[in-house]
Amino acid sequence: MIEARHSTWRSMVFDVFVNSLLRWHFREIKIVGEYIPRSPSTLLIANHFSWWDGFFAWYLNQKLIHRRIYVMMLEEQLKQRPFFARVGAFGIRPGRREILTALNYSAGVLRTPGNLLVIFPQGSIQSQHSPYLNFQKGVEEILRQTGIAPDILFCAVLTDYYSFCKPSLTFHLRPFQVPHSDTRSLEAAFNEHLALARNMQDKLWIH
Repeated sequence: MIEARHSTWRSMVFDVFVNSLLRWHFREIKIVGEYIPRSPSTLLIANHFSWWDGFFAWYLNQKLIHRRIYVMMLEEQLKQRPFFARVGAFGIRPGRREILTALNYSAGVLRTPGNLLVIFPQGSIQSQHSPYLNFQKGVEEILRQTGIAPDILFCAVLTDYYSFCKPSLTFHLRPFQVPHSDTRSLEAAFNEHLALARNMQDKLWIH
């Protein structure tokens, strides 16, 4: 496993890069909902539908959450892009033992005040139009090992073109609070949030 090794100056450069990239490729960006920190650390659960998703998480953290970000990616991909390890990415290899190591590492991230852990619990990319997203069990194991109750923030990311050549980008946010955050309850609640976000989406943009 490749651990994240944050670099302040690299993060500053990456922030300029991400903001420029999103401004170039998206016509407008909206954040719907708010986040008020209540716990020392934050778990961001988002849908995984594109190559952009890690950049989206970075943007949202810089604009709203303001915590030290950690994002899981495949070790093979991280070796090809080692710069990402200096801005919060950590790499894992397929395999039971390696996955357990990554889950332990993720729990340690959440036990540390001021951290943000980004999870895409689908486990693979699915269309943003998929009617239902199935969660892997890793997120439940991370929360069990953490031993504290971090903030859990749902983020449904949606894009639309309408009559423009560039798409709009919307982050729909919702805090999630339940006594026991098992996989099925997280899955059901996130899918409910995603459905509400889709219904709201058409009201937010002028065609």
